[in-house]
Amino acid sequence: MLTTLLLPALLATAHPMTDIRFEYEDGRVYVPVSAERHGKPVELGWFILDTGAGGIVFDSAVAQRLGLEVRAAGSQTGAGSGASKVGKVKGLPLAVDGVALSPDSILVAPLAAQLAPSTGRTVAGIIGSQFFHEHAVELDRSRNLLRVDPPGVARGADLPAPGRRAIPFELDDDLPWISATLAIPGTDSATTTLKLIVDLGAKAPLLLTGPLLERIGGEPRLGKHALASLGAGVGGETRYWFTRVGALSAGPDGAPLADSLVAGFSAFNTLRSSDYDGLLGAPLLDHFVVLFDYSRKLLWLSPRADGAAAPEPLTAFDRAGMFVVARDSSGLRRLEILRIVANSPASEAGIEEGDELMSVDGQDARGMRLSAIRSRLRAGAATTVSLGILHKGHADTRVLTLRDLL
Repeated sequence: MLTTLLLPALLATAHPMTDIRFEYEDGRVYVPVSAERHGKPVELGWFILDTGAGGIVFDSAVAQRLGLEVRAAGSQTGAGSGASKVGKVKGLPLAVDGVALSPDSILVAPLAAQLAPSTGRTVAGIIGSQFFHEHAVELDRSRNLLRVDPPGVARGADLPAPGRRAIPFELDDDLPWISATLAIPGTDSATTTLKLIVDLGAKAPLLLTGPLLERIGGEPRLGKHALASLGAGVGGETRYWFTRVGALSAGPDGAPLADSLVAGFSAFNTLRSSDYDGLLGAPLLDHFVVLFDYSRKLLWLSPRADGAAAPEPLTAFDRAGMFVVARDSSGLRRLEILRIVANSPASEAGIEEGDELMSVDGQDARGMRLSAIRSRLRAGAATTVSLGILHKGHADTRVLTLRDLL
């Protein structure tokens, strides 16, 4: 008995926790990754940390830079209506900010081409489920802290105690899913029971599938809603019907996750799987201190302490009605307005899809991060924003009065 009691303490002493650098931008967590090649470390760049990915993925350019032999591995589906051809390479030693990771094999995909326009940054790869199997992973943005322990050591005890909850999850094709209930306005029942993938790679609080939308009666059954783009995935552009929904709770004890939030229902086959009902994304998890414990299949949540990196409200949504992407043409960065929300300030100002964004409140937009532009277009404090637009070759200024669209 004494040995059993002492074992966790001995393990914690023998394997001290490790802090990892990370960046959080536009609803995604990025970590620095290096590889060992010919006995020397090679910096690969920033990878998305993603519980919604089954393994490790390199961008095609990273595999080419390392001189890896890529074998065709068919195609892969994901968010978006299409599919992407992928390759596979033999695994090699990796390090996530110094924490070792040794995959047997690595997928190769054109991640930069797929994601850079909507993220505005180069994505060198994805760190998926293997990392979470090999470590207990704690994420606390209120302290800008990403911490890893060996599996089985962390038990949630170092998370803030008030309000701490453990939510059990199951693994389906190496993806963690939880049981949750959601109040969806307009449906026949007060709440709907859902199977949700806990997906750090999803950049909205809650994204729901097309089959679920069909079960509740389709898009006409939603309350006030707006069709908007969220970016891109493996299958191309991702578009959703965004609407406000009610209370969301998870686990057998009904742990409250949100009183109300903006959720996206799949449009144009963006999320078409019938194996699950939706994705619980990083912007929702950002409201908690989170510990992923795959060894016990537990997701620990504690309320965030007050910190400088305040989470964005779960009801936040684009108040201008336009989605901007970054195009790189002949080495020049161009910001294109990809989508316009109907009956929004942008559409009423005469801005059209395909127009170029030149400035935001007098600042050259081409030097701004896409995440900063999107935050400005969601701003609640200021009611107007001045945009420099290149429309059909003619420069113009459009002043938008921001307002809630949902």
